[in-house]
Amino acid sequence: AGEATPAATVRTSKLIHRLLELAGAHEEEGRNIPTSDAAKAEMAAKERAQRCGIVWLTILLRRMLRSGSQASLPAEYVDPICRSFVRAAAGLSIFVADCSLKGMCLIFALTPPDGRTELMKTMFASISNRTVVSNMFVGTPDTATRKEMQDGKDAGGPNSLKITAKERVDLLKDLMFLSREMSHPPLFIGLLDQPVGSIWTGEILREALDLQMPSIPDELHPQLCPKVLRPKLYPFFFHSNGPLRQAVVALTASYFSVESPQQLATKFSEEWPQIARNLVAALGSGRVATREAAVHAAQALFRGKVWSDINFIFEDLWSIAIRLMDDMEERVQAVVKPFMRMMRNLTLRLCDTKLSNTTDVEAAIKTLIPLLLTTCERYTHAQPLCFDIIREMIKLAHNTNLLSAYVQDLIPPLLVSLSMMENTALQYWQFHIEAADASKGRELEAARVSNSRDSESMKLIRQLVPLVTEENAAALAPRTRDSLARGVGANTRVGACDLWIAICAERPSAVPTGGQVATSMLRCCAGALLDQNREVRNAAASCFASLARRNTPQELTRVVSERLLQKDAEFRTDDAQRNAFRVSLARALWEVCRRCDDGALEPELKASIAAKAFGLRWSSDQEVKTGWEPLWSELCPTTSGGVERHHKAICKELASAFEENISRAEKMTSAKAVSALAALLDKQQPRPNWATDAAVGELQNAVRQAVQNLPVFEGSGLLVRALADIGATMHRRKRNEPAPGGTSSTSLEESLGFPLIKGFSAKGSLTDRAAAIRALQEVTTATRLWQPLEEPASLYAAAAARVDELQKEVENEKREPGEAVPKRHRGKGSSPAEELLSACLDFWGLTFEQCRLEEDDDGDLSHPEDDELKAFMKACLDEFSSGSLTFRLDIVRLWKHLFAHFAEEKLFTQGDASVGKALGEDMCKTLVTAIQDASLDARSERLRRPALELAGALSKREKQREVLETALAAAAAAPPSAQVTLMTLEKWIDKVDDATAEICSEQLSALRALKP
Repeated sequence: AGEATPAATVRTSKLIHRLLELAGAHEEEGRNIPTSDAAKAEMAAKERAQRCGIVWLTILLRRMLRSGSQASLPAEYVDPICRSFVRAAAGLSIFVADCSLKGMCLIFALTPPDGRTELMKTMFASISNRTVVSNMFVGTPDTATRKEMQDGKDAGGPNSLKITAKERVDLLKDLMFLSREMSHPPLFIGLLDQPVGSIWTGEILREALDLQMPSIPDELHPQLCPKVLRPKLYPFFFHSNGPLRQAVVALTASYFSVESPQQLATKFSEEWPQIARNLVAALGSGRVATREAAVHAAQALFRGKVWSDINFIFEDLWSIAIRLMDDMEERVQAVVKPFMRMMRNLTLRLCDTKLSNTTDVEAAIKTLIPLLLTTCERYTHAQPLCFDIIREMIKLAHNTNLLSAYVQDLIPPLLVSLSMMENTALQYWQFHIEAADASKGRELEAARVSNSRDSESMKLIRQLVPLVTEENAAALAPRTRDSLARGVGANTRVGACDLWIAICAERPSAVPTGGQVATSMLRCCAGALLDQNREVRNAAASCFASLARRNTPQELTRVVSERLLQKDAEFRTDDAQRNAFRVSLARALWEVCRRCDDGALEPELKASIAAKAFGLRWSSDQEVKTGWEPLWSELCPTTSGGVERHHKAICKELASAFEENISRAEKMTSAKAVSALAALLDKQQPRPNWATDAAVGELQNAVRQAVQNLPVFEGSGLLVRALADIGATMHRRKRNEPAPGGTSSTSLEESLGFPLIKGFSAKGSLTDRAAAIRALQEVTTATRLWQPLEEPASLYAAAAARVDELQKEVENEKREPGEAVPKRHRGKGSSPAEELLSACLDFWGLTFEQCRLEEDDDGDLSHPEDDELKAFMKACLDEFSSGSLTFRLDIVRLWKHLFAHFAEEKLFTQGDASVGKALGEDMCKTLVTAIQDASLDARSERLRRPALELAGALSKREKQREVLETALAAAAAAPPSAQVTLMTLEKWIDKVDDATAEICSEQLSALRALKP
């Protein structure tokens, strides 16, 4: 190997090839584990041969390096030799592993400079693949049986050789990562070549291998560790890996004649800035061990420094320190706490005039305050540290003007600290105590706020108040507005209110009357009056009152109108949020009305608040309703007086509710309020002409537009009813009185929305259809725009067809054999179907009551035809037969009113005409049968008595008595064997119970008079 002749080169190549074969360079890793004795003996022999091959390769390379015959090493053998050395370094033989490590250094020195880059890539790739150390070969048992055998071996206790091998592989990886972090792979060889203690110290071993001494020639040192890497080595003096740390110390001692980090920073003081920058970079390393070492190094390097020493690097150091506080690695968390204590003390040292000159302190504060504030905003986990430093800075600057320029920057984070520094368990207790006892919860809430007002942060805020100037206040107002509006924690929001109370009291010159600061803070406090926290509302009310004295009444009206009354428009699509806001709004306006003098509340403002309160008193949300009722009572002692005084504002508010809100629930609430308003407007005396009132007309147009644009939904009947109620109020007239608006019937029907109302009577749910029918009846009654009898007849026919359709669906439902068909529509008391049918029959009957012999009014109808009366009575009798008790009672009362109207207006009395003849014998019998059935109903006296009253009334009227006489005569003429439900007069009277007979004795006497 020491010769340079071609023949020697050939012989060297053959020798290297033979040694590589002996070292197993061409064998596959992860072979199957032998199980037989012969296979195990063969495996042991191969391992011994491989170890010999590694040792002789190392001896050969050392001989070649010492003889200077680098050119005789063929390039094709560099990679196989490197891989063999790396594999042997992970083996169990300590001697062979030491030889392989030395061999890595030797082959680097023997490799030409242009091939060393590829060599390092191969070496690093091979080291990265070393994961599991089991024996000379890396492998894993591939069957369950072999795995059990391996587990049995491992259960015998720790193998020191395996542990040593694993630690050796970890060291190689750490050295590799270090060189990669330095961006200089050859540094790996320099660290690996450093002298270490060894037991292989025999004379022969020293001559052949000399494992204790470096093997890299001195002329290669600048390539392995150039001077540019020297500042980067400082953190690795503190590395947790002992062998790596010793390698770094040995390298710096050998190459640069320094053995400690202090010597490195002192001897090469001109490199201190580079050392500091590299250390900060190491603090942000991706390697946990590197970050841990850099944390220890930073505590030694930066402790006791002044601003002039570290001003160029402090921001970067602070930023990486804040990120380290949130490091998830346990090793870093264990060392970062003392590091952050050092950073805190260092920061305060820079701001202490006793330890630094004033110029440096001012320069440090100029940098530190923005840095601390930025950190508070970006990093939640660092806020306690930042607030602690800020508080200590304020204490250090007490009785000085060092912080005068930063008042607007310091107060906001101190306000945040009022809530953030509170014990987090208090919020937990607050939640559970409020759930158990609301009054106790309020007491705890008040105690928490009181404690925050006595806290260290609030004391520091009070110390800063005397430094507030008009300029500072102008800059501070936007920041505190943000804390008041979006501050997390009630303590922060209360603190913001208390701050401005103190400023208005102690520094009134900082808040000029009518100035921008006073106006903007008044608007902000108006928003804070809506806070859900009771203590915040109280503090905001006091602050609002303090700021209100520095604003004009006109501005107060503008703020309340814009910032409070119109705020719910922002929650147009979210009913839950809108209701929650309105609950707070009611409390806020209560505070405003209670705390402000009457002179500060203009009439316009009172009218706006009253208008808002009137509509929300009808909210479906109980909490909203109970919140606005007291406010309405405070402004308007009587409801009628309040409506009379503020009806224009109320109409405008309700109209805007229909126009601006898209929520169906909101429109339903507004519809209820419109109906209530219409009822109250009707009661005013003397009654104004509401048809000419612009506000009422605008409201009616808004309701009509809403009904016209909205699709059919559950509850649309409320809107239809509201349209009818407000229209009825505007155009209500009595018989023979002129129309209030003076318009024609056709145009009046169009403006009142008659087509819309009629359309909804055939759309939507049964409940909404019934509401539409009732609404049509109301507006028709009020305006006397009665339609012919065919109109209500058609409405009933459509309603009955819809009920029949639904009833068929119920009958067609699948059910168990023998199970009765449930009564969901007809026959079920107060069901939506019966409500609809009852409304149709009422409207039809009321239309009959407009029929007169002489039509003196435009709303009068002509004498009904016999067929029209028959159709109505047939419909009533059909519904009576299947109706519930309640429905039957409605029908009986309807007949009672109808026949009374016929008698009063002398209908069906001309000539030989009579009601009996108009109905015919069959219908008379059916009618009397229904009356008898009702009068004998055992379920309720409420039905028996009206039925007997109806029978008594018919018996007393000459032209209507024929109905009873015809039916009773037919009953008397019927043979005894006939199965008829119609009873004779005697049998009927005898079946009446005693209690009913006593109550209706007069009616029974009239019936007895019918006897021949």
